[in-house]
Amino acid sequence: MHYTTNLQPMHPKLLASLSLLLCAPAFAQPSLDTPGNAPTPGTSFATNFGEYRSEGATGASQNWNFTTLVVDSSAIVYVELPAATAMGGEFPNATAAVINADGTQYFEASSSMLELVGPALLGQTAPLSNPASYLPFPCTFNSSWEDDFAGSLDVQGFPLVVTGNVIGIADGFGTLQLPEGTVNDVLRVRRITTTVLDITGFGSGELEENAFAFYKVGLGLPVLEISSTTGELPLLGPVDIQTLKWVDVTTVGFADLFSQDIGMEVFPNPATNMVQVNFGLDGGRAVAIELLDLHGRSVQQTSMNTANGGVHVGTLDVSGLSAGVYMIRVTDNTGRVGTSRVQVQ
Repeated sequence: MHYTTNLQPMHPKLLASLSLLLCAPAFAQPSLDTPGNAPTPGTSFATNFGEYRSEGATGASQNWNFTTLVVDSSAIVYVELPAATAMGGEFPNATAAVINADGTQYFEASSSMLELVGPALLGQTAPLSNPASYLPFPCTFNSSWEDDFAGSLDVQGFPLVVTGNVIGIADGFGTLQLPEGTVNDVLRVRRITTTVLDITGFGSGELEENAFAFYKVGLGLPVLEISSTTGELPLLGPVDIQTLKWVDVTTVGFADLFSQDIGMEVFPNPATNMVQVNFGLDGGRAVAIELLDLHGRSVQQTSMNTANGGVHVGTLDVSGLSAGVYMIRVTDNTGRVGTSRVQVQ
């Protein structure tokens, strides 16, 4: 691994982004992008469920305190390749399947949008002919969007038509305090989803979900999600569901994502041969740089010293690595940490 302070290869947009991180270390404005904040096949997350509570204030530089959350139950959320799931063939454009106890959601990620292409539950699939825009890329404070979606399925011989609308806005950023630790540079995204279900012969119903998702740069699922769903369904009657769930930030292989103090990026991502590692630090720092697999095991390790403050650039050869997702971790001698995921193809 070779390191240099030559900034010539850096893309201007990347340099500007890193400059913002360096100028505002306390509450840097997070920017969600792909592939870092798209669900990544081959990953899994220990998830806790607790008592529903208010989502907290909107705006810049917030300090959301959820340290008193109590775990009611836990589960593992898996992200798999759609083709590896039993019903993945119903979602040919999907790039990831998020599997939890409630069922499976299929997503398609592009450079500009993460779309929900449909769910699968209890042996039934509901492919959306018009997918729902779930998260735009890049997504920063005050980013907003609106989109209509539609789909249909057959429920025991009765056609069910699904239509709806989603309105989203990134309404705050700041620090998120959880029982297991503090997560810096979090972006909160609010989604209001209205869904109309029409079953032939049984009438129609409408549900409205008001959800707040707290995202950390580099993590494919929200760190914390609070949602409330109300309305009425044909045959089932009134619906009133409230949920609160969060990722266990002590999960092996992901814990370092939640103590991000050093602004950094990697390029290109995904990568096949060489990766450029860009990170910002003051001068006179001893720096350790590690490449970790998803189990938290060190694959490569090196060190360097920063003679001058600013943006430092290194190159990493990943051509000999097996395909998959890895984490690059930068740590200085004061304990500050920066991490970024890289997908090797």
